[in-house]
Amino acid sequence: MNYRDFIQKIIYYLINPLIRGMIKVGITPNIVTFIGFLGNMAAAGMFIYAATLTGGRYAWIGYGGWVLIASSLFDMMDGRLARLGNMSSTFGAFWDSTLDRYSELVSLGGIVGFYFGLEGETWGLDNTVWGILTLAAMIGSVMVSYVRARA
Repeated sequence: MNYRDFIQKIIYYLINPLIRGMIKVGITPNIVTFIGFLGNMAAAGMFIYAATLTGGRYAWIGYGGWVLIASSLFDMMDGRLARLGNMSSTFGAFWDSTLDRYSELVSLGGIVGFYFGLEGETWGLDNTVWGILTLAAMIGSVMVSYVRARA
């Protein structure tokens, strides 16, 4: 058994009781996927907010990092929930992989927004606005081809 498989077995041992509880309550893998995506959006917002601060900036980056890690656990739980609850579907696989890409891009966009937010103004617009516009263009560019290929 390699290191990755060993760690995965430990994590599954720890989360399986939670997964079984989700199955009993009726939580679907698609809901878990969406909650993870919302967490990534919150982390990105924390990164961007940190750029607006003069004091406590690095604390907010840390908070965003912890939210990002917690959101990543949802990505692990949705697949496990689908397998253990026998809820796997073609749409669920599509939904999961698509929101995974969005989550990555939103998180990176939050970091870009943090950077742009630090620099003041360019051409009359706050650099945070430029960071958000850049992020929107990046997401649109990547997702068009990705969604077409997955569909």
